[in-house]
Amino acid sequence: MQKHKIKVNIMKQDISKSIEACAAHYGEQADAMRTYLVEGEKQALIMSNRGPLRFDAGGNLAQDIQDAYFKYGFYYSRGCWVQRSCRP
Repeated sequence: MQKHKIKVNIMKQDISKSIEACAAHYGEQADAMRTYLVEGEKQALIMSNRGPLRFDAGGNLAQDIQDAYFKYGFYYSRGCWVQRSCRP
């Protein structure tokens, strides 16, 4: 079986202002909170739980997406919009 590397282009949003705003609420512990949040962002970006929705030939959700969902508890689907009716 041949393995293929998949390159995923992830658009990273600048959350530095949010990190700073959050850390500011921790007073003397602001530096520790800032470090915690920045490290958390780094870890989140290397997780394999994001990308476009894909399906196999049988119409099932691609196995790697299912695996990522069960490993991390969620999968961030890019480019997927669902329109819902607001009627009761």
